Amino acid sequence: IITNVVEILFDARDIKTSINMILSLVGNFYDLYYIAIFENMNNSSNMGKILYKWCIDPTIEIEIKNPISLSKLESVVEYNKQNNNLFYSTDREEQKRFNAFVYDFLEKHQIDGLLECGILENGTSQGYIGYTFKNPDRDWTQHEIDSISLITKILGGYLNRIRTEETAKRLQLIDPLTNAMNLSAFTETAYQLIGDHKENTYLIFYSDIDKFKLINDTYGYSEGDRILIEFASAMDSILQNDECFGRISGDRFVGLFNYNNPKLFLSKIKQLNDRMNRISKTETDFYRISIIIGLSPVQEGSHLSLSIDRADMARKSIIARHKSRYCFFNEAMKSNLMKQREIEDLMDDALEKEEFLVYYQPKVRLIDNEICGAEALVRWLQPEKGLIPPNDFIPIFEENKFILKLDLYVFEQVCKHLRKMLDQDKTIFPVSVNFSRLHLGNREILNQLQSIVTRYQVPTSYL
Repeated sequence: IITNVVEILFDARDIKTSINMILSLVGNFYDLYYIAIFENMNNSSNMGKILYKWCIDPTIEIEIKNPISLSKLESVVEYNKQNNNLFYSTDREEQKRFNAFVYDFLEKHQIDGLLECGILENGTSQGYIGYTFKNPDRDWTQHEIDSISLITKILGGYLNRIRTEETAKRLQLIDPLTNAMNLSAFTETAYQLIGDHKENTYLIFYSDIDKFKLINDTYGYSEGDRILIEFASAMDSILQNDECFGRISGDRFVGLFNYNNPKLFLSKIKQLNDRMNRISKTETDFYRISIIIGLSPVQEGSHLSLSIDRADMARKSIIARHKSRYCFFNEAMKSNLMKQREIEDLMDDALEKEEFLVYYQPKVRLIDNEICGAEALVRWLQPEKGLIPPNDFIPIFEENKFILKLDLYVFEQVCKHLRKMLDQDKTIFPVSVNFSRLHLGNREILNQLQSIVTRYQVPTSYL
């Protein structure tokens, strides 16, 4: 029989069919009544479930509520640790001492004997196989018990391998922190839902948490992780069966929502915001978390990535982020994004070619109309496009942090110009140079400024 078990598993094409064949084979060979394979669920729920079962009479349905709390089977684990991972008994009192939950099951179904073998992986219990029989006079030989034990080890090893493969596959599809789908799994699931529910009007939801980096920096990454887990749980709580969501990266999440009823959808957004503002910071205080959401309808026949990109554009267009907001995509956003990408494609070359020019706006003392200083202002003279106004590129450079390079470039151009004026004995005035607030996070800024000033030997009173 052991040879047959190995051959069935070796030739297995369908796991469920093969294991059911083995249970039928073992059950009939050993004249058993009922066999059940119980396995711990591979998550943090502390639950287990019966994966496979067999009964000598297929017309009898032995109902066991799934999943089952592992706490009900703690005594089984303890017994197995002390007794070579095996329990065999036809004595009711002994069965009761072994485990109350198992005893109740045997009593309910008038089953006389139990042979139970644990499934181990690296010495840790992963579940059990219970072999039951109705003949109290049945006398099992040691050879039979050893054989059943070996069959359990073979089946257990096979199930453990399947579990490991499923876990690896799951990790490829699931974000390990939040248990949300990753982008790849989300996209695949979303396509499936759209195909299965052609009657629905769908839209893409793309969100981030405002100032999430500040939460990480202030309260620590473990607290940031807790908020991300809470957000994933909140998203899950507002989903219907025809909707899904996933985590893209960091604090950015994407969702596919049914938009047949706009009022219902907006009520879900409110539920999400309310839930996120109930996350405790201390015993008496709560986080004030702003969720910034971009929305875009899913166009029939178009790639889902297009709708995701458009929802992302809508998200990025939201400027006032002091409270939760949402915004729908429109065509003006598309035009702005194309302009932004074009600017980003040109900016590095432009800096290298010194296309950024410094203009000086005079400061005039009103009491005597005399010039008393100047403000350095940057303009971009692009050979093909002409003069690009700062409103078209400064906000983009702030967002992509290119402004850090540009500010130092302008500062150096000012110092170079002042040095030239000083060498020509011309009258000069103090110049104000603008710097982005992003420099406040740069610990090297003072050294960088001092290095430029020293290089051009400009008195700091002129800066």
